Amino acid sequence: MEIRTRLTRLRLPGLGSGSALDRLIDKLDWSAGTRHRLLTGELLPEARPFCTSGYNPLGEARERYLAGDRDEAIWLHFVATLIGWERPDSVDRFLRVLGGGQRATWCVITAHPLDAIARIEDHAAVLIREAPFGNHRKYETHRGDGGSARVVKSFIDWAEANPSARIDAIATTATNPEHAFDRLFNSLKVYRFGRTARYDFARLLANLDARLKPGCCYLQGASGPRRGAALLFLGRPWARDGELSFLEDRCRELAQVCGLDLQVIEDAVCQWQKTTPSARVEQAPRNLARAS
Repeated sequence: MEIRTRLTRLRLPGLGSGSALDRLIDKLDWSAGTRHRLLTGELLPEARPFCTSGYNPLGEARERYLAGDRDEAIWLHFVATLIGWERPDSVDRFLRVLGGGQRATWCVITAHPLDAIARIEDHAAVLIREAPFGNHRKYETHRGDGGSARVVKSFIDWAEANPSARIDAIATTATNPEHAFDRLFNSLKVYRFGRTARYDFARLLANLDARLKPGCCYLQGASGPRRGAALLFLGRPWARDGELSFLEDRCRELAQVCGLDLQVIEDAVCQWQKTTPSARVEQAPRNLARAS
């Protein structure tokens, strides 16, 4: 059954116009493509104009993970999340500052953590200029007590010597992949990693580890996804905390009806709400292939 027919039959409050339905289908298509690229380790489309170094941290992370070098893969996923997936050039420069010229590996970081952290502080001005953050991290800084040095230190403290062992301990004692993902998400006590960064980091790992799978969209603490879900399922741009369980159930239902992973739903409803009349106006829509 075509996805347009499936969505129409749901009679969702936010899809009262054909344009709203078209936008949602477009965003589902776009988000499904994004997840495919994350699964295969490809650069995201929005990264290409910025990528001057040719470095692809997500691609390298995938290769290392599949080769069994999981600690290094997890480390690269963390740095990519810290900086922003769409800024591979920034990830490259950040890792080179950490490593004193060469890209810093997890082995280097754990062998000399204080030296690496000190290099961030010493080169903060250079990093601000040459390693800017991506969209999800636009309020972050490389400078000062609240900057990247503290974030890296807090990740080292969370991961201890072996981040893969930390995740193994979570996954092997969980009742199912959704429970494991939730435990990982809630365990990430990393400085300046709020709801979005924790979700982004956990979903990168879930794409390579079948023991991890998001069981909800984590609307509590979210901004764009929460607003998008409220618009779509309630017909208004806000939701009370007591309505979040209902919205999570509707997101799961939408994922099942469309045959899509919840990662795709979370991203799509967030992107969809940005194009409603009360938000910014989207540029000319892309002619993307429709999901089915």
